[in-house]
Amino acid sequence: MSDLIDREDAIDAINAYLGLSAVSRTIQNMTSIQEILENLPSAQPERVWTPCDIPPKHHRDVIVRGVEAIGGECVYKVMQWDVDTWRPKNYAPSITWLDWSEI
Repeated sequence: MSDLIDREDAIDAINAYLGLSAVSRTIQNMTSIQEILENLPSAQPERVWTPCDIPPKHHRDVIVRGVEAIGGECVYKVMQWDVDTWRPKNYAPSITWLDWSEI
């Protein structure tokens, strides 16, 4: 994904350019470009999480998010919903699985 750019980096570059050479017409054009950039959808959309009590389709890899009972750390694991349980099943029993997301 080396072709993706950060929206804030692009806006900063435009602002830096305007600081070097700005005439009023150029500023108006560049402001329009900045507004366009700010309104673009994210190249990396936010992940949508679904509660574990609404399981995904069977035999489909998803990312499952849980919390460790000791320490309360958030953990992530690629798992599948199979025969009414998350697999692999031999994962730490002290984790409570909260929600899942498409990969």
